[in-house]
Amino acid sequence: MNEAIQTKLEVLPHKPGVYRFLDKTGTILYIGKAINLYNRVRSYFNSDLYDRPRIKQMMPLVVDLEVIETNNEIESLVLESALIKKYNPLYNTDLKDDKSYAWIYISTKDKFPTVKIVRTLNEKEYKKGELFGPYPSGLATKRIFTYLRKLYPFCNCCQENSKESLYYFLGLCPGPYQGHITEKDYGKNINEIIKFLRGRKKGQIQQLEKEMRVYSSEKQYEKAAKLRDRISDLKYLGEKIEFTYFDTEEDYKTRRKNTLKKNFDGLRIELGIDDLNRIECYDISNIQGKEAYGSMVVAQ
Repeated sequence: MNEAIQTKLEVLPHKPGVYRFLDKTGTILYIGKAINLYNRVRSYFNSDLYDRPRIKQMMPLVVDLEVIETNNEIESLVLESALIKKYNPLYNTDLKDDKSYAWIYISTKDKFPTVKIVRTLNEKEYKKGELFGPYPSGLATKRIFTYLRKLYPFCNCCQENSKESLYYFLGLCPGPYQGHITEKDYGKNINEIIKFLRGRKKGQIQQLEKEMRVYSSEKQYEKAAKLRDRISDLKYLGEKIEFTYFDTEEDYKTRRKNTLKKNFDGLRIELGIDDLNRIECYDISNIQGKEAYGSMVVAQ
């Protein structure tokens, strides 16, 4: 491990984000995500991990690392996928199958807009509607999709002369093409879904939390657990995707300075010293009892 990497490892943030390992030419070898960058990145420099053939082959080539902090785990998942697809690192294999994240698509320019989960979208469809996402968890997205359809029924077809579908009889489609709902009322359903997907769902979550507490007090734990999962999904789907910043050399210097100050302050308190801004350590050695050598290490 070279000195540059050692310095960066000491001041890695305890935050979620994405990390990149680079070789001597600056080529990205590997991109990964972490809930805690400090713990995850440092673990790669533990020789115990060398039992994994891919890591054993890669780590001797690593001469530098970069990290990108994110606000939450979802951001790190999305950013990791985007960067892997952009750079196609040699040692990334898990996400090279081009598995895309889920989006919720609403064809807002149609008379009776449809709502669906998509992973790919052609240009014509894109221009006719609005996308919400991406959402790394397909399972959570499907659960929320089902929940929204129960709250605000919508159709998933565009056939004006068609008969009522099974979804109509299940209460999941209001039957707009069969005259069972007006265009205005159908539009209200779609607007509520859009408002929810844009994050305006505080009232819905509060109501569900109230119901969950009632079920729990009545010892109906199975129903309470279902509502707990639904609340978790609602909060998950509303997470904003905003990357805070890309790490630079200046960021490392700032973090190192702050870390040293924190360590000095801790040592000062431990030793009962009012002012501590420099530490000198000396070592004196003798070669065969004749030639004396001295060294000094300074931290300040």
